[in-house]
Amino acid sequence: LKTICEKESIAFDDDALSLIINETSGSARDALNLLEQVRFSGEQVSADDVRKALGMLSPIKLAHVIIAMLEKKADKVFELLEKYSFKKLAAQRLWGLTLTMIRELIWQTYGITKGATLADLPEEERAILKQLGSRNRLHAIMQLMWNQELIFLSTPYKHQFIETVFLQVCEQVNISELSELKALLASPQARVQAAPSRAPLPPSRAPQTAPQPQPPATPRAEHASQPAQAGKTSAWQSFVAAIGTLNDPILHSIFAQAQYENTNAPNVAIRLKQASSFFTDKITEHKEAWRPLLAKYFPGCSNLTYTAAGGPPKRPARVATTARAPLPSEIKRPAPQQAPAQKQFYQGPKRQKAQLTPQLQKRLPQGASLTLTEQNEAEWPQAALISSHFPGKLEIIT
Repeated sequence: LKTICEKESIAFDDDALSLIINETSGSARDALNLLEQVRFSGEQVSADDVRKALGMLSPIKLAHVIIAMLEKKADKVFELLEKYSFKKLAAQRLWGLTLTMIRELIWQTYGITKGATLADLPEEERAILKQLGSRNRLHAIMQLMWNQELIFLSTPYKHQFIETVFLQVCEQVNISELSELKALLASPQARVQAAPSRAPLPPSRAPQTAPQPQPPATPRAEHASQPAQAGKTSAWQSFVAAIGTLNDPILHSIFAQAQYENTNAPNVAIRLKQASSFFTDKITEHKEAWRPLLAKYFPGCSNLTYTAAGGPPKRPARVATTARAPLPSEIKRPAPQQAPAQKQFYQGPKRQKAQLTPQLQKRLPQGASLTLTEQNEAEWPQAALISSHFPGKLEIIT
């Protein structure tokens, strides 16, 4: 490609030629066609012109969008998408490039720095992405995109769908922030008594009388239940912290975002952050892992019931039971099926074979060829009809 550009006096950038080679997967014909297409779009074959022809977004521009999502600035995400001509981009390429950059950011949290997309970014943008993107947050973004993959591939409105997914990323909760909040609530300095002190009453001018003895106040049931409720909430926080030791970030994230409601042995009721079949299936699949921890922090409890914001009413986690074999009297035998009666189709009256008149038999003997003309078509109507649909030679057969 470099030799062709020099012979044809085409100004080019090395990055543009490298991008053409990567996109065409080494196909010489496709590379020349793409070079010819980009050549007439500007005075110089640059990387930006190649991306524009392919409908791609540069890594630095995508990094700005991801930074805005990690900062939870939805208005800035809209502004950047409008600035980068979002509707003119190839939706499939944008989806794939976003997955690639999130994947390389996850690698970076594990100390792997072989990502080619991040290597093209300036040092400042890489430092910002490393600071904002915690490991749990990046795993949550990747999980969200994988869950929506089939819908993205099937919908014809791919740009609107990508816009919706980006807004959902802006609304995600950072797991590291929740852990810091739990540590703050667990500290003794953060525990403040909720009983407010009453303001002193104004002095009264009436003559003061000796106070009358009052019967001892009976504590209300709701105030008595507050310490028990606080103890159960603390037990739930300890349970969530123990889930974090199972080395399953997704399961820990689901329980960390859930809210404790009440305990009714043997069930512990919680409220999930959103009504997602992924959340409920994940809890059901790993019930053997969290059940011992639940029994440890909630004695006498071995099951979870959960609801979700705006979702259906509670439903308990499914527990495998042994099915009872049916009794012989309960077995219903299928009724014998009768063979369907054969249908009789009307075949119409039998048609007799056409007979030639004696005059035609004399004029056209057996095996003679028949040539249709305007004069004899009236004598051979069926032969004329057959000849109009199936051109060929006609022969007299009696």
